Amino acid sequence: MSKTLGPSPLAEPEQADHPLPWRDTARTYGRVSRGLHWTSVVLLALSFGLAWSWDLPGRGPLQNGMVDWHRSIGLSIGLITLARVAWRVSGRRPRWALPMWTRVLSTFVQGLLLLLLLVVPLVGWAYTNAGGLAVTFAGFRLPTLVPRDQYLAEITVTVHEWAADLLLVLVAVHVAGAVSHLVRPGDPMRGAMF
Repeated sequence: MSKTLGPSPLAEPEQADHPLPWRDTARTYGRVSRGLHWTSVVLLALSFGLAWSWDLPGRGPLQNGMVDWHRSIGLSIGLITLARVAWRVSGRRPRWALPMWTRVLSTFVQGLLLLLLLVVPLVGWAYTNAGGLAVTFAGFRLPTLVPRDQYLAEITVTVHEWAADLLLVLVAVHVAGAVSHLVRPGDPMRGAMF
């Protein structure tokens, strides 16, 4: 006689017989939210990887190319973030029965993450312009946000780097929160973005 222990803690959600919806529902994020989220994650990893390694080859065409890719990826992250915000406000968002402190912390961290995903690329664009360089994206030269100014370049690069560091801290907090939901059996948010 075998005793049933219930579903495995790593089993898929009970929606296995239903395809994942495009739009968010009251219980889960849909395909669009997940796609925008994970695209942002990959681009963010690439952007930081480039920023942390572009000094390795030394000055020259390879380093310049890495910096250009960093800028383009950053602007792409900004555009995707605008799409994420528009998607969030245009439809239903999942609502889980969670303690108040969890909802408040989650809302704060996610809101600040989205804000920084917009601010960091914009400040990087301003820094590039203040340094006397044009910013191109998808083959188009973008408008100049600020005039060439060495003092402004020093300020904007500092803000860009500090904001990027804060973004990394918030990503770590966000990942810790996601892992905590993932490892707790029966957590209503378990696997919400996977």
